[in-house]
Amino acid sequence: MEKERLISILNFAIGFLYVILTITIFGLDIAVMSKTNYAGSIAMKSFDSFISYNGIYTAVIVMSIFNIVAVIFSVFILIVNKNYFYSLLSSTATLFFLGIPKEAITYKYMVCFNYTFYQVVQARACLTLILVILIGLFHLLIFIPDQTLSKNWYKLVKIVLLLVSILVLIGIAILNIFLLVKLNTSFKKDINPGTIKMGFFNQTEIDLIEQEKFVKDPNYSYRFVGTLYDILFSNNKRLAYSYCSRSNCRRYYLRFLKAEIICDAAAQSVYPDCSNNLKLIIQLKYLDSGAYPSYNCAVMSKNSTCFSSCPGLGDRKLFLVQEFDDKVELGWSGFSNCEVKTPRLLLTKEASWNICPINFSQKIKVPFLNYVFFCFLLLTMFL
Repeated sequence: MEKERLISILNFAIGFLYVILTITIFGLDIAVMSKTNYAGSIAMKSFDSFISYNGIYTAVIVMSIFNIVAVIFSVFILIVNKNYFYSLLSSTATLFFLGIPKEAITYKYMVCFNYTFYQVVQARACLTLILVILIGLFHLLIFIPDQTLSKNWYKLVKIVLLLVSILVLIGIAILNIFLLVKLNTSFKKDINPGTIKMGFFNQTEIDLIEQEKFVKDPNYSYRFVGTLYDILFSNNKRLAYSYCSRSNCRRYYLRFLKAEIICDAAAQSVYPDCSNNLKLIIQLKYLDSGAYPSYNCAVMSKNSTCFSSCPGLGDRKLFLVQEFDDKVELGWSGFSNCEVKTPRLLLTKEASWNICPINFSQKIKVPFLNYVFFCFLLLTMFL
Protein backbone atom coordinates (compact mmCIF):
# COMPACT_ATOMS: atom_id res chain seq x y z
CA MET A 1 0.00 0.00 0.00
CA GLU A 2 2.84 2.36 0.92
CA LYS A 3 4.59 1.54 -2.36
CA GLU A 4 1.44 2.29 -4.41
CA ARG A 5 0.98 5.58 -2.58
CA LEU A 6 4.57 6.57 -3.29
CA ILE A 7 4.14 5.72 -6.99
CA SER A 8 0.92 7.76 -7.11
CA ILE A 9 2.70 10.79 -5.59
CA LEU A 10 5.57 10.41 -8.06
CA ASN A 11 3.13 10.07 -10.97
CA PHE A 12 1.33 13.23 -9.91
CA ALA A 13 4.55 15.24 -9.43
CA ILE A 14 6.14 14.09 -12.68
CA GLY A 15 2.85 14.41 -14.59
CA PHE A 16 2.43 17.97 -13.32
CA LEU A 17 5.98 18.89 -14.37
CA TYR A 18 5.37 17.16 -17.72
CA VAL A 19 2.43 19.50 -18.42
CA ILE A 20 4.18 22.65 -17.10
CA LEU A 21 7.36 22.07 -19.12
CA THR A 22 5.38 21.31 -22.28
CA ILE A 23 3.49 24.61 -21.95
CA THR A 24 6.70 26.53 -21.10
CA ILE A 25 8.53 25.18 -24.16
CA PHE A 26 5.54 26.12 -26.33
CA GLY A 27 5.74 29.68 -24.97
CA LEU A 28 9.47 29.89 -25.73
CA ASP A 29 8.92 28.56 -29.27
CA ILE A 30 6.31 31.23 -29.95
CA ALA A 31 8.55 33.95 -28.46
CA VAL A 32 11.50 32.96 -30.68
CA MET A 33 9.45 32.56 -33.86
CA SER A 34 7.41 35.75 -33.43
CA LYS A 35 10.58 37.78 -32.80
CA THR A 36 12.22 36.16 -35.82
CA ASN A 37 9.22 36.94 -38.03
CA TYR A 38 9.31 40.56 -36.84
CA ALA A 39 13.05 40.79 -37.55
CA GLY A 40 12.62 39.24 -41.01
CA SER A 41 9.60 41.46 -41.70
CA ILE A 42 8.80 41.77 -45.44
CA ALA A 43 11.91 39.72 -46.30
CA MET A 44 10.28 36.58 -44.87
CA LYS A 45 8.54 36.06 -48.22
CA SER A 46 11.96 35.78 -49.86
CA PHE A 47 13.16 33.32 -47.21
CA ASP A 48 9.96 31.31 -47.82
CA SER A 49 10.85 30.74 -51.49
CA PHE A 50 11.90 27.10 -51.00
CA ILE A 51 10.49 26.19 -47.58
CA SER A 52 7.67 28.16 -45.97
CA TYR A 53 9.03 29.23 -42.58
CA ASN A 54 5.80 31.13 -41.94
CA GLY A 55 4.06 27.82 -42.61
CA ILE A 56 6.34 26.12 -40.07
CA TYR A 57 5.48 28.84 -37.53
CA THR A 58 1.75 28.20 -38.00
CA ALA A 59 2.23 24.42 -37.92
CA VAL A 60 4.20 24.63 -34.65
CA ILE A 61 1.38 26.64 -33.03
CA VAL A 62 -1.31 24.16 -34.13
CA MET A 63 0.71 21.05 -33.27
CA SER A 64 1.77 22.47 -29.90
CA ILE A 65 -1.83 23.17 -28.89
CA PHE A 66 -2.88 19.60 -29.77
CA ASN A 67 0.25 18.32 -28.03
CA ILE A 68 -0.57 20.17 -24.80
CA VAL A 69 -4.16 18.88 -24.83
CA ALA A 70 -2.96 15.30 -25.45
CA VAL A 71 -0.35 15.54 -22.65
CA ILE A 72 -2.96 16.84 -20.19
CA PHE A 73 -5.26 13.96 -21.21
CA SER A 74 -2.48 11.38 -20.68
CA VAL A 75 -1.70 12.72 -17.21
CA PHE A 76 -5.40 13.05 -16.33
CA ILE A 77 -6.33 9.43 -17.11
CA LEU A 78 -3.33 8.27 -15.09
CA ILE A 79 -3.94 10.37 -11.97
CA VAL A 80 -7.76 10.32 -11.92
CA ASN A 81 -8.58 6.92 -13.46
CA LYS A 82 -5.35 5.09 -12.52
CA ASN A 83 -5.33 3.70 -16.07
CA TYR A 84 -1.65 2.98 -16.66
CA PHE A 85 -2.03 1.24 -20.00
CA TYR A 86 -4.08 3.94 -21.73
CA SER A 87 -1.93 6.68 -20.23
CA LEU A 88 1.17 5.04 -21.73
CA LEU A 89 -0.64 4.50 -25.03
CA SER A 90 -1.84 8.13 -25.19
CA SER A 91 1.51 9.63 -24.19
CA THR A 92 3.49 7.47 -26.66
CA ALA A 93 1.07 8.26 -29.50
CA THR A 94 1.39 11.96 -28.67
CA LEU A 95 5.19 11.75 -28.84
CA PHE A 96 5.16 9.80 -32.10
CA PHE A 97 2.51 11.76 -34.02
CA LEU A 98 3.02 15.25 -32.55
CA GLY A 99 6.22 15.39 -30.50
CA ILE A 100 8.90 14.30 -32.95
CA PRO A 101 7.36 16.03 -36.05
CA LYS A 102 6.99 19.28 -34.08
CA GLU A 103 10.58 19.08 -32.82
CA ALA A 104 11.87 18.37 -36.34
CA ILE A 105 10.22 21.41 -37.95
CA THR A 106 11.10 23.59 -34.95
CA TYR A 107 14.74 22.54 -35.33
CA LYS A 108 14.63 23.40 -39.05
CA TYR A 109 13.22 26.86 -38.27
CA MET A 110 15.59 27.70 -35.42
CA VAL A 111 18.83 26.72 -37.18
CA CYS A 112 17.75 28.72 -40.25
CA PHE A 113 18.19 32.12 -38.59
CA ASN A 114 20.69 33.93 -36.37
CA TYR A 115 19.51 35.71 -33.23
CA THR A 116 20.72 38.22 -30.68
CA PHE A 117 18.31 36.49 -28.27
CA TYR A 118 19.99 33.09 -28.70
CA GLN A 119 19.78 32.57 -24.91
CA VAL A 120 16.03 31.93 -25.32
CA VAL A 121 16.77 29.19 -27.87
CA GLN A 122 19.38 27.70 -25.52
CA ALA A 123 16.86 27.71 -22.65
CA ARG A 124 14.28 26.07 -24.89
CA ALA A 125 16.68 23.30 -25.95
CA CYS A 126 17.86 22.65 -22.37
CA LEU A 127 14.29 22.50 -21.04
CA THR A 128 13.41 20.04 -23.82
CA LEU A 129 16.32 17.79 -22.77
CA ILE A 130 15.03 17.91 -19.18
CA LEU A 131 11.55 17.11 -20.49
CA VAL A 132 12.92 14.09 -22.39
CA ILE A 133 14.32 12.67 -19.13
CA LEU A 134 11.07 13.47 -17.33
CA ILE A 135 8.90 11.76 -19.97
CA GLY A 136 11.18 8.71 -19.90
CA LEU A 137 10.76 8.48 -16.12
CA PHE A 138 7.01 9.07 -16.45
CA HIS A 139 6.67 6.21 -18.94
CA LEU A 140 8.83 3.92 -16.82
CA LEU A 141 6.69 4.56 -13.75
CA ILE A 142 3.45 3.76 -15.58
CA PHE A 143 5.05 0.69 -17.20
CA ILE A 144 6.18 -0.95 -13.94
CA PRO A 145 2.84 -1.48 -12.07
CA ASP A 146 1.60 -5.09 -12.35
CA GLN A 147 -1.97 -4.54 -13.46
CA THR A 148 -4.45 -7.36 -13.98
CA LEU A 149 -3.98 -7.78 -17.72
CA SER A 150 -5.70 -11.02 -18.65
CA LYS A 151 -4.22 -11.13 -22.14
CA ASN A 152 -0.52 -11.50 -22.88
CA TRP A 153 -0.73 -9.18 -25.90
CA TYR A 154 -1.50 -6.29 -23.55
CA LYS A 155 1.88 -6.82 -21.93
CA LEU A 156 3.53 -7.08 -25.34
CA VAL A 157 1.89 -3.81 -26.45
CA LYS A 158 3.16 -2.11 -23.27
CA ILE A 159 6.70 -3.23 -24.06
CA VAL A 160 6.40 -2.01 -27.67
CA LEU A 161 4.99 1.34 -26.50
CA LEU A 162 7.86 1.80 -24.05
CA LEU A 163 10.47 0.97 -26.71
CA VAL A 164 8.85 3.31 -29.26
CA SER A 165 8.70 6.15 -26.73
CA ILE A 166 12.39 5.61 -25.83
CA LEU A 167 13.41 5.78 -29.51
CA VAL A 168 11.33 8.93 -30.08
CA LEU A 169 12.77 10.56 -26.95
CA ILE A 170 16.30 9.77 -28.13
CA GLY A 171 15.45 11.41 -31.48
CA ILE A 172 14.11 14.53 -29.74
CA ALA A 173 17.20 14.70 -27.52
CA ILE A 174 19.54 14.44 -30.54
CA LEU A 175 17.70 17.25 -32.36
CA ASN A 176 18.05 19.57 -29.38
CA ILE A 177 21.72 18.72 -28.84
CA PHE A 178 22.35 19.55 -32.52
CA LEU A 179 20.39 22.79 -32.03
CA LEU A 180 22.68 23.80 -29.16
CA VAL A 181 25.76 22.92 -31.22
CA LYS A 182 24.66 24.77 -34.39
CA LEU A 183 23.36 27.87 -32.62
CA ASN A 184 25.38 30.99 -33.47
CA THR A 185 26.13 32.62 -30.10
CA SER A 186 28.44 35.29 -31.54
CA PHE A 187 25.76 37.04 -33.63
CA LYS A 188 25.36 40.64 -32.38
CA LYS A 189 23.35 42.41 -35.12
CA ASP A 190 19.95 43.53 -33.86
CA ILE A 191 18.23 43.27 -37.24
CA ASN A 192 14.63 44.51 -37.34
CA PRO A 193 12.52 47.00 -39.37
CA GLY A 194 13.95 49.83 -37.26
CA THR A 195 17.54 49.07 -38.33
CA ILE A 196 16.76 48.43 -42.02
CA LYS A 197 17.18 51.74 -43.87
CA MET A 198 15.73 52.85 -47.22
CA GLY A 199 18.32 54.71 -49.29
CA PHE A 200 19.22 55.60 -52.87
CA PHE A 201 22.09 53.61 -54.41
CA ASN A 202 23.05 52.47 -57.88
CA GLN A 203 23.93 48.88 -58.71
CA THR A 204 27.68 49.57 -58.63
CA GLU A 205 27.39 50.91 -55.09
CA ILE A 206 25.27 47.92 -54.06
CA ASP A 207 27.96 45.59 -55.45
CA LEU A 208 30.58 47.47 -53.42
CA ILE A 209 28.43 47.10 -50.29
CA GLU A 210 28.12 43.36 -50.93
CA GLN A 211 31.92 43.12 -51.32
CA GLU A 212 32.39 45.20 -48.13
CA LYS A 213 34.28 47.87 -50.11
CA PHE A 214 31.76 50.70 -49.95
CA VAL A 215 33.12 53.93 -48.47
CA LYS A 216 30.78 56.57 -47.04
CA ASP A 217 30.99 60.05 -48.51
CA PRO A 218 30.45 63.21 -46.37
CA ASN A 219 26.83 63.52 -47.53
CA TYR A 220 26.01 59.83 -47.04
CA SER A 221 23.06 60.54 -44.73
CA TYR A 222 21.22 62.42 -47.51
CA ARG A 223 20.69 59.13 -49.35
CA PHE A 224 18.08 57.93 -46.86
CA VAL A 225 14.36 58.61 -46.68
CA GLY A 226 13.69 56.66 -43.47
CA THR A 227 13.68 53.19 -41.97
CA LEU A 228 11.50 50.27 -42.96
CA TYR A 229 9.68 50.67 -39.64
CA ASP A 230 8.64 54.21 -40.62
CA ILE A 231 6.57 52.97 -43.57
CA LEU A 232 5.39 49.59 -42.20
CA PHE A 233 3.91 51.23 -39.10
CA SER A 234 3.11 54.68 -40.47
CA ASN A 235 0.10 56.40 -38.89
CA ASN A 236 -0.58 58.20 -42.16
CA LYS A 237 -2.97 55.56 -43.46
CA ARG A 238 -6.37 54.88 -44.96
CA LEU A 239 -8.48 51.75 -45.03
CA ALA A 240 -7.82 49.67 -48.14
CA TYR A 241 -10.19 46.79 -47.47
CA SER A 242 -11.45 44.57 -44.66
CA TYR A 243 -11.91 40.85 -44.37
CA CYS A 244 -14.72 39.84 -42.04
CA SER A 245 -15.65 36.48 -40.60
CA ARG A 246 -18.48 35.67 -38.19
CA SER A 247 -16.37 36.47 -35.15
CA ASN A 248 -14.27 39.47 -36.19
CA CYS A 249 -13.07 41.77 -38.94
CA ARG A 250 -9.49 42.25 -40.05
CA ARG A 251 -8.66 45.62 -41.58
CA TYR A 252 -5.89 46.19 -44.10
CA TYR A 253 -4.54 49.72 -44.40
CA LEU A 254 -2.69 51.52 -47.16
CA ARG A 255 0.11 53.40 -45.39
CA PHE A 256 2.07 56.40 -46.65
CA LEU A 257 5.42 57.97 -45.82
CA LYS A 258 6.56 61.31 -47.20
CA ALA A 259 10.13 62.60 -47.16
CA GLU A 260 11.09 66.09 -48.34
CA ILE A 261 14.72 66.78 -49.22
CA ILE A 262 15.62 70.48 -49.14
CA CYS A 263 17.94 71.27 -52.03
CA ASP A 264 20.93 72.72 -50.21
CA ALA A 265 24.55 72.34 -51.32
CA ALA A 266 24.94 68.94 -49.64
CA ALA A 267 21.76 67.56 -51.23
CA GLN A 268 22.90 68.70 -54.68
CA SER A 269 25.93 66.39 -54.48
CA VAL A 270 23.61 63.40 -54.00
CA TYR A 271 20.59 64.44 -56.09
CA PRO A 272 21.37 66.21 -59.42
CA ASP A 273 17.69 67.25 -59.62
CA CYS A 274 18.41 69.64 -56.75
CA SER A 275 20.70 71.87 -58.81
CA ASN A 276 17.94 74.23 -60.03
CA ASN A 277 15.03 73.28 -57.78
CA LEU A 278 13.65 73.98 -54.32
CA LYS A 279 13.19 70.45 -52.97
CA LEU A 280 12.59 66.80 -53.80
CA ILE A 281 9.55 64.89 -52.58
CA ILE A 282 9.85 61.13 -52.03
CA GLN A 283 6.65 59.33 -51.14
CA LEU A 284 6.20 55.66 -50.30
CA LYS A 285 3.11 53.53 -49.88
CA TYR A 286 2.63 50.12 -48.32
CA LEU A 287 -0.36 47.79 -48.13
CA ASP A 288 -0.66 45.73 -44.93
CA SER A 289 -0.10 42.38 -46.60
CA GLY A 290 3.61 41.68 -46.30
CA ALA A 291 4.39 42.92 -49.83
CA TYR A 292 7.22 45.39 -50.45
CA PRO A 293 6.53 49.15 -50.37
CA SER A 294 6.58 51.14 -53.61
CA TYR A 295 7.65 54.75 -54.14
CA ASN A 296 7.82 57.69 -56.51
CA CYS A 297 9.78 60.93 -56.65
CA ALA A 298 8.75 64.49 -57.52
CA VAL A 299 10.62 67.78 -57.98
CA MET A 300 9.40 71.10 -56.59
CA SER A 301 10.84 73.98 -58.61
CA LYS A 302 11.72 77.39 -57.18
CA ASN A 303 8.47 78.85 -58.51
CA SER A 304 6.55 76.10 -56.59
CA THR A 305 5.69 74.11 -59.72
CA CYS A 306 5.72 70.36 -59.06
CA PHE A 307 6.87 67.72 -61.58
CA SER A 308 6.20 64.06 -60.76
CA SER A 309 9.55 62.80 -61.97
CA CYS A 310 13.18 62.87 -60.84
CA PRO A 311 15.26 62.28 -63.98
CA GLY A 312 18.44 63.24 -62.14
CA LEU A 313 18.27 60.07 -60.06
CA GLY A 314 19.43 58.20 -63.15
CA ASP A 315 20.24 54.62 -62.21
CA ARG A 316 19.91 55.25 -58.48
CA LYS A 317 17.06 53.31 -56.93
CA LEU A 318 15.68 52.80 -53.45
CA PHE A 319 17.41 49.86 -51.74
CA LEU A 320 17.18 48.32 -48.27
CA VAL A 321 20.47 48.38 -46.35
CA GLN A 322 21.62 48.15 -42.74
CA GLU A 323 24.51 49.58 -40.76
CA PHE A 324 26.35 47.99 -37.85
CA ASP A 325 29.69 49.05 -36.35
CA ASP A 326 29.79 51.93 -38.86
CA LYS A 327 29.79 49.46 -41.76
CA VAL A 328 27.13 49.58 -44.50
CA GLU A 329 25.69 46.15 -45.38
CA LEU A 330 22.89 44.76 -47.50
CA GLY A 331 19.61 44.46 -45.64
CA TRP A 332 19.33 41.34 -43.43
CA SER A 333 22.99 40.49 -44.02
CA GLY A 334 23.96 37.62 -41.69
CA PHE A 335 20.36 37.03 -40.59
CA SER A 336 19.65 33.89 -42.62
CA ASN A 337 21.29 30.47 -42.79
CA CYS A 338 18.41 29.24 -44.97
CA GLU A 339 18.30 28.27 -48.62
CA VAL A 340 17.88 32.00 -49.45
CA LYS A 341 20.51 34.07 -47.67
CA THR A 342 19.96 37.44 -49.40
CA PRO A 343 16.32 38.53 -49.79
CA ARG A 344 14.92 41.05 -52.24
CA LEU A 345 16.38 44.48 -51.44
CA LEU A 346 15.01 46.74 -54.20
CA LEU A 347 11.80 48.73 -53.79
CA THR A 348 9.58 49.24 -56.83
CA LYS A 349 9.33 52.70 -58.37
CA GLU A 350 5.72 53.44 -59.34
CA ALA A 351 6.26 56.07 -62.05
CA SER A 352 2.52 56.43 -62.81
CA TRP A 353 1.75 57.50 -59.23
CA ASN A 354 1.35 61.29 -59.12
CA ILE A 355 2.62 62.46 -55.75
CA CYS A 356 2.66 66.21 -56.46
CA PRO A 357 0.71 68.13 -53.81
CA ILE A 358 -2.49 69.77 -55.04
CA ASN A 359 -2.31 73.54 -54.57
CA PHE A 360 -5.22 75.74 -53.53
CA SER A 361 -6.14 76.83 -57.05
CA GLN A 362 -6.29 73.21 -58.18
CA LYS A 363 -8.46 72.29 -55.20
CA ILE A 364 -11.10 74.94 -55.93
CA LYS A 365 -10.93 74.79 -59.73
CA VAL A 366 -13.24 71.81 -60.33
CA PRO A 367 -15.78 72.57 -57.55
CA PHE A 368 -15.96 76.21 -58.67
CA LEU A 369 -16.63 75.26 -62.31
CA ASN A 370 -19.28 72.78 -61.17
CA TYR A 371 -20.89 75.51 -59.08
CA VAL A 372 -20.92 77.96 -62.01
CA PHE A 373 -22.43 75.29 -64.28
CA PHE A 374 -25.11 74.48 -61.68
CA CYS A 375 -26.04 78.18 -61.34
CA PHE A 376 -26.24 78.46 -65.12
CA LEU A 377 -28.64 75.50 -65.30
CA LEU A 378 -30.80 76.94 -62.55
CA LEU A 379 -30.94 80.28 -64.31
CA THR A 380 -32.02 78.72 -67.62
CA MET A 381 -34.80 76.79 -65.85
CA PHE A 382 -36.39 79.96 -64.49
CA LEU A 383 -36.06 82.01 -67.67
